[in-house]
Amino acid sequence: MENGQSGLRPDVGDAVKAPPDPHLIVELRTLTPLWTGGIDGDCSRGEKESGILGSLRFWYGGILRAAGFPPCSEKNPCKDDNLCLVCDLFGATGHARRFRMEVDGLGTRPVHFLVKNKKSGLANKLMDYFPDEKRTARWAPNGFSLTFRPRAGSFEKWDEYKARILYILARIADLGGLGAKTQLGFGQVEIDQIESDQSSDTLELLLASGESVLAPKPNVPLTNGEFTVAPGRFFSLTVPFTADVEHWITIGTEPGKKKGAYKPCAPEIRELVLQNLSTIPADSFGAPGITSRIHISHPFHKAQAEEYSVKIWGDPELASAGAETEIRTILQTHHYIQRQVQE
Repeated sequence: MENGQSGLRPDVGDAVKAPPDPHLIVELRTLTPLWTGGIDGDCSRGEKESGILGSLRFWYGGILRAAGFPPCSEKNPCKDDNLCLVCDLFGATGHARRFRMEVDGLGTRPVHFLVKNKKSGLANKLMDYFPDEKRTARWAPNGFSLTFRPRAGSFEKWDEYKARILYILARIADLGGLGAKTQLGFGQVEIDQIESDQSSDTLELLLASGESVLAPKPNVPLTNGEFTVAPGRFFSLTVPFTADVEHWITIGTEPGKKKGAYKPCAPEIRELVLQNLSTIPADSFGAPGITSRIHISHPFHKAQAEEYSVKIWGDPELASAGAETEIRTILQTHHYIQRQVQE
């Protein structure tokens, strides 16, 4: 199939007149902090837009591979005007992104961790991850918003584009994490509400529109080394978190009196899983020169939920059932989750 994937983008015919203010506003809650820093990991320097856009683009590629519309690759990049669906929406050399995005309400707060034993090797590893005691991460306890508006020349397909943008965000919220360092626990969000230029648009209708085209298809050919959310390769497991952290020790930036407000112990869980792996290759969690393919969130709780949960997700290039089963067994054995988990 050609990179342009014309079969997925039906002709619209004559350009339609743009509405007075074409837009999509997505209100999100941060369940854990977001990591949106640049190459040096500093989240305080206004680079939040690029970090979020990079995450959206990455997930769109994984969604398209599972739907049977593989995007271009480094070995086979898009050429001229024959763009794959990722490059059509997010831009490529000589082609602007189809939309503008604004981030509002996402401030910075100090990073801190809770560990069982400050003298453990894990404490040293965490300080290697975050050597600056003043390191911060994006955090919006009252929520933040992403506003999308079409660029000139994209008005006629704005309904299609905004449905896809919302679908990508919904898959991220349901299955994975937004931004960088999701393998270390960051990036858990949930969609609170949306606002669109059309009063008839609802969250359910826009998601159904995206689902009709982008839902995973069965028996799609896949290539190892390329992220996908295809069943059989990808898994996402959300389980109750029941570890007693009352006497765990804070390292990193001191949270002061707000210690109980957030329990950022994903690296503690990650270390536990790594120490007890048997069938999943350890490098699925990353190694020198190898990007982590399994991610573990910080404990979080959604709106009106009292118990904490942990999300573990990824594409380890193994049967998803095998990855889920082993990780679930490890967590249950070590009392991080309830022994009886509803399937």
